[in-house]
Amino acid sequence: MKRSILWMVIFAGGLSSGVEARTWVLVDGRKLEAEFMHVMGSKVVLKNTLGGTVKVKLPLLSPEDRVFIELENPPQLEISFRRKSEKKKISTRFTTKLLPKIQINMFGARIKQKSTGFYGHELYVELFVIGKERAGDRFILLDRQAGTFFLSQKKKRSHEFWGGKVELDEYEIFYVSRPRGKKYAGHLIVVTDARGKMIASQTTHGWLLENIGNLKKMPVGGYMDKACMRTFPTRPKPCRY
Repeated sequence: MKRSILWMVIFAGGLSSGVEARTWVLVDGRKLEAEFMHVMGSKVVLKNTLGGTVKVKLPLLSPEDRVFIELENPPQLEISFRRKSEKKKISTRFTTKLLPKIQINMFGARIKQKSTGFYGHELYVELFVIGKERAGDRFILLDRQAGTFFLSQKKKRSHEFWGGKVELDEYEIFYVSRPRGKKYAGHLIVVTDARGKMIASQTTHGWLLENIGNLKKMPVGGYMDKACMRTFPTRPKPCRY
């Protein structure tokens, strides 16, 4: 009887308070308006709209509510950027310093679960690799990779992937001493859950994450500024012969 009265008070609080909450459903059909706080052992701690807290055993909640809790408690992830590179050989009968230097790169990432416990929901990862002009201040989206994965025990709760080959060149024009071409300049790795909510990220530049909405619209090979907005390559400076 006391237990029933407690739940009735909590539910009544949900009708009279302005606290943002969601509706929780028990396996016996009872409902509760409350805000999720955290999980403590085998119980979930909720905050009702009167400001009080209530602990509910996880098995008493509906399957949908338990999925919600699992998604609200994503695993701790360790994200590592990967890069492989080698020089491309250019066959020629002539020897000159004006020959371009070409580096072949492959970019990838590794995501590993650091926290304990099983997480059985699908995750989505995106990798953005950016380059920069050698003779300007524009950035280039060199590569973009995306895919889904599970943190399975079979794969030691980790996921690794690689993109295709990306060529970076460096060359000189006979009347210009400053090198031209493009070089690697940074990356952004983002992991989101099944709801599309970001749960982890790793980047070399904060402005990439701040402007990820624009970055996602950028085509591979496109030039951009620090707001990740499409722009033109830097114009070469006029020269005098």
